[in-house]
Order: sequence, then structure tokens, then C-alpha cells
Amino acid sequence: MKAAFKQIGKSYAAAAAEIGCSKPMLVAVVNHGNWPKKGANELREKLKQYFEKNGADIPASLRNEPEAAPAHPNERRGQRDVTTKRRKSTKPPNSISGWCATRSTMKSSLPMMCL
Repeated sequence: MKAAFKQIGKSYAAAAAEIGCSKPMLVAVVNHGNWPKKGANELREKLKQYFEKNGADIPASLRNEPEAAPAHPNERRGQRDVTTKRRKSTKPPNSISGWCATRSTMKSSLPMMCL
């Protein structure tokens, strides 16, 4: 798709304005193949029209039907969205009072170092 944009000779910002999407969205699609979760088919059609209007060859990735080349990687049947996994918290406890309480019950001659 990059070659088609070079063939036209317009900036991504100008192309995005004509297509009706944001420049970051257009760059994500062109450079990384990251299609939006919502409205991917609409954007695909707008891109086809943009290339036709400006006399550029329609890239193969846009000529394929969504079943052959999904608009978004998570649209494949049976594939999980790996970005929704929850991570374990690495935050320390809210207070050290639990440590102080445990430390105070220990029989030791060392002074307690709680704030």
C-alpha cells in the first residue's frame, strides 16, 4: 500500500483528510497493517475509492475480500485478543503497618523501624 501512496505523491495527512480518517489511523493501516476494530470495512472501501480517484493501482491487500484477508487480526475465527490479559499487580502494599505489626510480635532485641 505504501507504493500506491508514493505513486499518488500526497502526504498521509492530505490523504487522511480526503479519505475521512485520522492520520494516525491511516499510518497504522499502511505501515503496520493494524486496521481499526470498528469501521474497518468502511475504511477499506474509502481507500479503494481514494486510489481509483487518484489514478493509482489498488493494492492487493484491498482487492481481497475480508474473509481472505481479515480487516483486523482478531476477526479470525477462534483467535483470542491477547491484549486483554490482566497482569499481576507489581504495586507495593498500601502501607507497611502489616510489616510493623508482624515485626512487633517477634521476640527480638533489635529496635523496631516503623514510621
